Amino acid sequence: HRKLRAAAAAVPEASLSGTAAGRRTTNLTLIRGVAAHDLYHAGQIQILKRLARALPRKKGGPSGPPSHSFDRSRAMDRRRQGS
Repeated sequence: HRKLRAAAAAVPEASLSGTAAGRRTTNLTLIRGVAAHDLYHAGQIQILKRLARALPRKKGGPSGPPSHSFDRSRAMDRRRQGS
């Protein structure tokens, strides 16, 4: 996010109305679109954090494996057996 802000701030104001070679979209529109995309994902991350905090904790604290952990050896056995 900080790098994006720094890069956008470094674009000269005069070139904001310009377009990249072969494109019809202005540089300002591209920067706004990338910023909106960044904010969208930041919101998704916050929602995931809230959901993670709302999950019941397993005995032993958050460092233990989740109860739905993937058992690779069992999955490979099932695959070999064709199920």
